[in-house]
Amino acid sequence: MVVTLSNPNETSAFCTERAPGIDCFSDIGADAYRAFGLTRISVQKILSPSVVGAGLKALAEGHMQGATQGDGLQMPGTFVISSTGMVTFAYYSSNVSDYPRAVDLLQAVQATN
Repeated sequence: MVVTLSNPNETSAFCTERAPGIDCFSDIGADAYRAFGLTRISVQKILSPSVVGAGLKALAEGHMQGATQGDGLQMPGTFVISSTGMVTFAYYSSNVSDYPRAVDLLQAVQATN
C-alpha cells in the first residue's frame, strides 16, 4: 500500500506510473502520517546542508524534482505492514531526502510475504 499527501487524482496518476498493482491512498489531512508519529519540519531544515547536498547530487545524476504535491514540510517514513496488521519494518526518515535503501525495503517486503 502507498499513502500520499496528494489529492486522489494525483495519487492515482503517481501510482499508475510508479507503483502499478499496489493499492494507493490519498491522505490529504496527514492522519496516517500522524498515527505513525511522522512530524512536520521547519523550512530551515529543508535548507540544511544534507538536504541541499542530496538535491544537488540528484540533479547532477539527471534527476529533476517535479512540483511538490501535498505538504512539503511533512517528514516521510516507510513502513511494511503484514497482512495481519503487524508493522514488520519501520523507517523514520532523518530529513526529507532520507529514504531506506531499496534492497532493505525489498528484503522487508519479501520477509513479510
